[in-house]
Amino acid sequence: MAMLVLHFQVGRVLTEVISWSRIGKNQNPCIVYNENNYYEALKNMYDTMVNYGFLTYTERANILFSNDLSQIESFIQNYKSPEIRSYQ
Repeated sequence: MAMLVLHFQVGRVLTEVISWSRIGKNQNPCIVYNENNYYEALKNMYDTMVNYGFLTYTERANILFSNDLSQIESFIQNYKSPEIRSYQ
């Protein structure tokens, strides 16, 4: 089952889903339906988080921003759950 984020509460929900994935509580893909590039600023924020080390490239690659249904379907079919981070 994929997590498809729509236009309401997207930042909070998406951040929760990413956090859950990092600790093994979510093994499903996270997709933001990005109609007319509405979420481009949010997408850029996550890219910046990678640049500053707050999010790994692999974690970022597990988040899709798209409005292309065939790309979304392919992303879901090829999705691999992230490794669970351990904090020791």
